[in-house]
Amino acid sequence: MDGAIELPFRWDNYVAAAILLPLESESELETRGWSRAFNFRATKGQLVVMELFGLQNPASPEVRVLAHIRNIRATVEREPQKTLHAFPDLDHATRFADEAIVCFEYLGCMISNEQD
Repeated sequence: MDGAIELPFRWDNYVAAAILLPLESESELETRGWSRAFNFRATKGQLVVMELFGLQNPASPEVRVLAHIRNIRATVEREPQKTLHAFPDLDHATRFADEAIVCFEYLGCMISNEQD
């Protein structure tokens, strides 16, 4: 033994794969009547820098995530970038949200679950 400490760990090759959808009125209209799966918010000081809205399709396991992202050095006047992502199920969408939350926590943001 060379003195190295061996820690058991699990390497998970999972990456949250999504289909990026255009932010058009048809995409937004398609999600009307879908139930809210989750809603997370990241703030840096008084500035909201991320909002994730997870929407569950009532007729299938599909989940779409609407993401509003703003640079952490932006001003309130600057509009956030908006993207819409489609996932095959809630598990994939939740992993996507988890990965985004970790990134914003790393940047010193406060995370809240707006569903509470």
